[in-house]
Amino acid sequence: MSRLNLLRLFRGSIVFIFVFSIFNDNLLVDIFGENVLKGIFLLFIVVNLRRLYLNILNWRMLRNIVPFFIFLILTYFIMLINFAGFERLLENSFLWISMLVIVVYFINYDINEVVYMIWASLIISSIYAFFSQPISEWTFRKTGGTGDPNEFAAQLLSVLPLSVYLFTVIKSMVYKTIVICVSLAVFIYALFIAGSMSGFLMLGFLIPVVLIRFMSLSFTKSLMVIGLGLLMFMISLLVFQEKLENTEAVQNMLGRTQETGTAQTRLNSWKAGINMFIEQPFLGVGMRQYAEYSPKYSKTFLSSDSVAPHNMFIEVLAESGIIVFIAFVIFLIDLMSRYFNEIRRSSYFWLYLSLLAYILMGFTLGITYNKFMWLSVAILMNVHRIFRTSPENEAEEDRSFTRKIIDLKEESTFTYRDREEKPLQEKLLEEKPFREKLLKGNARNR
Repeated sequence: MSRLNLLRLFRGSIVFIFVFSIFNDNLLVDIFGENVLKGIFLLFIVVNLRRLYLNILNWRMLRNIVPFFIFLILTYFIMLINFAGFERLLENSFLWISMLVIVVYFINYDINEVVYMIWASLIISSIYAFFSQPISEWTFRKTGGTGDPNEFAAQLLSVLPLSVYLFTVIKSMVYKTIVICVSLAVFIYALFIAGSMSGFLMLGFLIPVVLIRFMSLSFTKSLMVIGLGLLMFMISLLVFQEKLENTEAVQNMLGRTQETGTAQTRLNSWKAGINMFIEQPFLGVGMRQYAEYSPKYSKTFLSSDSVAPHNMFIEVLAESGIIVFIAFVIFLIDLMSRYFNEIRRSSYFWLYLSLLAYILMGFTLGITYNKFMWLSVAILMNVHRIFRTSPENEAEEDRSFTRKIIDLKEESTFTYRDREEKPLQEKLLEEKPFREKLLKGNARNR
């Protein structure tokens, strides 16, 4: 094996270890100690420093994710204003840098390779869940490689569409069958032992969304269809409420909810978050300060579970204020609507669905700053990059460029009529992108 291949193997191994640590953080901490995650992250940065540097310099690629940078900059600015000590600042800064590095690095990484890494990481996490003990004596729930069964369920819900994507890109029918069968068997069973009702509820929501793939609808019309479907679902629940409550499965689910107080826990947490926002509407209480301020802003007793946000939108609103919240929502809308029709008609739709699973689970989980969600964000941004640089789009840019040249030639000549002001053509030629396209066009003509 050549030295170059060994170097690629080494870098690929480091990337896989980093991806594995994102989905199995608690497992690694239990085995190697608290500092292992920071060590893996720093090693990842050192090994891939040159690639990160080149990606940062690639302004043409990064200018298309401006909403992300606006959200990130505003988040850090509010975090500095809500200064809560150097230790908390360092901890939040490390998390903020993690989000930035994940997006900048994986925005042009090989999609198939990183999807395989995520799939393998969740396979290992699910196998570990099979043999691990429940989170407590009074429940059957397990967490896999993470610390929260609901987060584990969110990861499983997201990896199911990734498994379908792998099925579409693998050429061998034997490997296709193995991947899809192993995925369905392992991940669905792991979803059961995670015991997340939110996970099954969102799974029931994602299945009808798949139908949008086979409809010729725009992003706005798709939202209208989903909204109409939700309305019909709510009406059906109201009409058949009495019959549903008498079924054994629903009775068991409601009984577990009443015994553990799951619904009330989330409700108390959401109320505390809304109260934080009402009192601190512009600055919030500070990044990752939700748990500390929850008892203060709650009018009822909060258990240890209630201090978690249990909703990423309320989390952003309460911790960072209305300005960052608006930036976050705009970023998500831009991310999910861009190239929607192209994505819907391609196999990348399953990557889109994978991120949508995290966003939906975000209504019951505070996963705003969780690295596994931002890895899924980076993958979808990578898909946008692929469509943006596709031959069809570049051909359209060339046609637009040609039309601009023709229009300019018709309007005026390259001679100076007014020496105090340069003609429009010369100003355009001074722009770097224009010069590059002009040189490429001349090269093709030769």
